[in-house]
Amino acid sequence: MTEQSLPGATFTELVSVESAIRDLPLNEMEASLLRTAISTEVARMGHDTALFERAIDLATYLHRAKHRRQRGPMQLVHYVEHPLRNTLRAIRYGVNDERTLLAIVFHDTVVDHVWELVRLATMPGTAIADEAAAREIAFGCLAYHFGYLVARAVRGMTNDLLPAGPTRAEKNVRYVGRRCATAPASSSASSSTSPARPCRSTTRWTMGSSRGRRRSTCRSRTS
Repeated sequence: MTEQSLPGATFTELVSVESAIRDLPLNEMEASLLRTAISTEVARMGHDTALFERAIDLATYLHRAKHRRQRGPMQLVHYVEHPLRNTLRAIRYGVNDERTLLAIVFHDTVVDHVWELVRLATMPGTAIADEAAAREIAFGCLAYHFGYLVARAVRGMTNDLLPAGPTRAEKNVRYVGRRCATAPASSSASSSTSPARPCRSTTRWTMGSSRGRRRSTCRSRTS
C-alpha cells in the first residue's frame, strides 16, 4: 500500500493484543489463542513460562488425533482446546498455583493416552504388565518432568480403571464419590482435628534416557 492510497483517517494507538485476548470469551478462543493467553497470565504471575510451554507441547502432542464437539459454530475442534480452556478458566477465576494449573493442562492425558505417554517415557522394548502398571509409569513421568505434586493432582483427576461394562453415568458417580472421599477436611472442622493429608506413596518408573530408573516418594501422613 502506497502513501497515496492510505485512507484519509486518523488512527489511534493500536490496542494491545494481549489486552484484547484477555477480554475474549473463552468459547471464542481456539488453541493458539488459549496458549497465548495462558503464557501471558503465567508470566504475569511470575511462574516458569518455559515449563508451561513444555506442558502444553506435551498435552498438544498427546491429544493431537483427538477431537471434540462442539464450540460455538465450530462442529469439530482439536481436543487440546478443552484442557487449555479449563486452565485459562481457572486463571480467570483466580487460581494462581503453578502446580494446580499444570495439572489441569494434563488432566486427561493419562486416562486417554497412557500408552503413548509410556512410549515417550520408557526405553524401547520395556515390558509393561497391564494398563494399571502403565498408569504408574505415566504418573511417574509427569512427576519427574513437572513435579511430584503435579503428578499427584493429575492422579486425583484421573478416573479409576473399571471393569468393562459401567455406563458413563456410573463412572461419573464413582469419580465424584472418590473425589469427595479423598478431599481435605473443610475449614469448618474442629480446630482440634488436624487436616487430613494423603498417605505415603511410592512410585517407580523408567525414563528413556541415561538417567535410568528413578523413584518418586511422597512423604506425607496424617498427624
